[in-house]
Amino acid sequence: MTRPTLAAAAASRVGTLSAGRVIGFMVSWSICRDALGHSPSIEEYTEFWGEHERTVYRHQARFREAFPGEDTPDRLLDAAAAAWDRRQGVAALSSVPMVA
Repeated sequence: MTRPTLAAAAASRVGTLSAGRVIGFMVSWSICRDALGHSPSIEEYTEFWGEHERTVYRHQARFREAFPGEDTPDRLLDAAAAAWDRRQGVAALSSVPMVA
């Protein structure tokens, strides 16, 4: 049995359109995390991207709905690190198989 991709796993919980947004949030989180050199707090992420705090909390809530039990994208990003190139963005991360 093959594991679903991150995008398919997210889509099964939040729908296809929201799954794309969730993967986009994960890529943005990865960029921020790499720039800061540590996992950002939601406040650091908000400041880094210059987004409105409520918007960022909506992104985070959608992520948590797509991946129950995950507070931040960190664990999934760490598990996917060898399987995707951040420079290829959302399309590349979307196709990475879901980790346990």
